[in-house]
Amino acid sequence: MSTRSLRCTPAPLGGALALLAMACCIPACSSGDKAGTGSSEPASRAVLSAADFQATPADASAPAAPPQPAASAAPRPLAESGPSDVLVITGAPQPITPAASPARPAAPIPASVVQVDQMVGQINGRPVYAAEFFEPMDERLAREAARVDDRQFLAFARKEIEAALWDKLRDELLLSEFESSLSPEERVGVLAFVEQVRRDLVSGNFGSEQLASQRLREAEGLGLEEKVEDITQRRFILEQLRKAIGSRVTVSASDIRLYYEQNQDEFSPPPIARFVILRVPTSNAEALAQAEAGVASGEPFEALAARLSTWRPDKANAHESTIVKRDYATADFFGPPALNAAARALTPGQVTPRVTVREEAYWVKLVEIQQEPGKSLYDAQTAIEAKLRAERSRDEETRYFEQLFRRGSFSDVKNMVRTLLEFAADRYLVMGVGAPATAPASAPATDSPAAPSR
Repeated sequence: MSTRSLRCTPAPLGGALALLAMACCIPACSSGDKAGTGSSEPASRAVLSAADFQATPADASAPAAPPQPAASAAPRPLAESGPSDVLVITGAPQPITPAASPARPAAPIPASVVQVDQMVGQINGRPVYAAEFFEPMDERLAREAARVDDRQFLAFARKEIEAALWDKLRDELLLSEFESSLSPEERVGVLAFVEQVRRDLVSGNFGSEQLASQRLREAEGLGLEEKVEDITQRRFILEQLRKAIGSRVTVSASDIRLYYEQNQDEFSPPPIARFVILRVPTSNAEALAQAEAGVASGEPFEALAARLSTWRPDKANAHESTIVKRDYATADFFGPPALNAAARALTPGQVTPRVTVREEAYWVKLVEIQQEPGKSLYDAQTAIEAKLRAERSRDEETRYFEQLFRRGSFSDVKNMVRTLLEFAADRYLVMGVGAPATAPASAPATDSPAAPSR
């Protein structure tokens, strides 16, 4: 086969399992005139097969054919394709047989099938390419595809794609706003900042750009220039948010005081009323007489209740009730209205008159109203200011992003999500790209064709 570069424009994938026919691309790719003849006749068309994408030993007379699938293997359903159907795989060369898992048995892929990168849309004139979009999540999606069944994977992938796409959309719009708002002087400062970031990365690696790039690629999968771009873009996005939102968010001293007064439960827990209850059945004449005499004579109420009361004797005849609205005079402590009304009239240390409810006589003593210590306004003001500032920043961000989206230029988000999901289905379910290799990288790939790099 000729070593001349074949340039064929990749068409987007129409569906999750679509194949491209190379017949539409091959006429534009020729190997030139016949050598030594000088003939003006058109050269014969180059016919591509999976073997053309596979490295073969120099002394081999013909490329080794991939093994036929076992009778028990059930290949994944693909669109009907002829022997010349070829797609173009994105990414580094690697075996493309999907990793086997309990959820997905390994299924051989036709040797002529590879995947095409595609532009799925644009954001402010900047194209969004599928392969580049999936790079940060490639390993995570590949693991998930090998672990779960197809339906679960697609649900997982949709969530990941939607979140990542909205983040990318937000960041691209903010970067465009930042760049368009720069004055000539600020642009000089931006260039100086970018160069300073680059110098810092290089100086941290003994002044060697090559070493810096190598270490960054090993640690983060980014080269030196890619890392510089990542750092500076993060900084520019934060700066744009600060300029657009920071000046709009203010928290005054009166705002802090008002929040403190309106949210007392947050800084000072509601008080608790503690009672001791003497309850005696009206059918027990002797006990009833002793209770009435003891209350009238001023006998210590707790001792009298411990001796006669049938109300929670195992709990020292006690009852506690939280004063939810912080108003004792309107709080509800007991179910029976008559008993509740008598309790509201008490002050700490007082005992109600006898209240009869359903053949039982009650006397109630208000022991105390306990107030747990809380935070003063002085102690709480820093936390209140931070909370109010965060809430107002979120509100301002929402309004600001709504404005950005209205005046921004970008492709329909639903369509981009759908196209990316189809690409993910092809890449991780059909092709198995990103799954662990089934053979060492140095070994000749005899059981499946190697994927050409982009």
